[in-house]
Amino acid sequence: MTKIITEKIKVAPSIDAEFNRVLSEDTFDSGATLISFVNPYSYMLLRKRKEVTIAVDYFYSDALVSCWIFSLLSFRKVPRISFDYGSFAKRFLETLNITGEPVFFIGAKEGEIEETVRLFKSSYPNLNIAGYRHGYFNSDKEREFVAQKIAASGSKFVVCGMGTPHQEKFGQLLKGTKGSIKQIYTCGGFLHQSSENIQYYPNWVNRFNLRWAYRAIKEHYVFKRLIMQYPQFLFFSLYDYLNNQKNK
Repeated sequence: MTKIITEKIKVAPSIDAEFNRVLSEDTFDSGATLISFVNPYSYMLLRKRKEVTIAVDYFYSDALVSCWIFSLLSFRKVPRISFDYGSFAKRFLETLNITGEPVFFIGAKEGEIEETVRLFKSSYPNLNIAGYRHGYFNSDKEREFVAQKIAASGSKFVVCGMGTPHQEKFGQLLKGTKGSIKQIYTCGGFLHQSSENIQYYPNWVNRFNLRWAYRAIKEHYVFKRLIMQYPQFLFFSLYDYLNNQKNK
């Protein structure tokens, strides 16, 4: 419910500080941190999945509309942070290209993830990619097998792009494994989008905060989300907040 999501947004540290904390750690015994990014669409999918939202350590807001609402409900300014090239992903890839910490990418379709990894290697030749895989499974048994394989890959970071709530559920599964994983990031459509171009949004789109309009034109299903899910988010985010306040 919104109490969990909003409070985790409220207490979330600077994403750069959290990233730096993990980069500086030499031990692997403190468990993995699961970080996810929520917008009006994903909020509507997560609001009743309490077991999934509990598993996420920190939420960040990746849409201007949700930033405004979460700022209002959190009584603090909530900035837009997303795992895309116009936001945190660029620093993430550039940093690991220098430091060499191993990362595993999972998500998108088979051909897409292969092309994305090829572009990553081309742009970041020193990126230590411990492995990659598409984000589709035939059974729960296969999903668990892949999670164990990732845990045993030596990866310190995992980037998971399966769409909400599948990526959060898989992140929850990864948190339960034993291995070297320190940080798990969900990334929505980033791995799929990067198969065409790592910098999916043109600079002018990022500059004027027109990502929603750009995606609505380029990906037609996004337009339907804007029409249907965003008005619902405005209503239910306030409803959930008031309901939680009443039940305190």
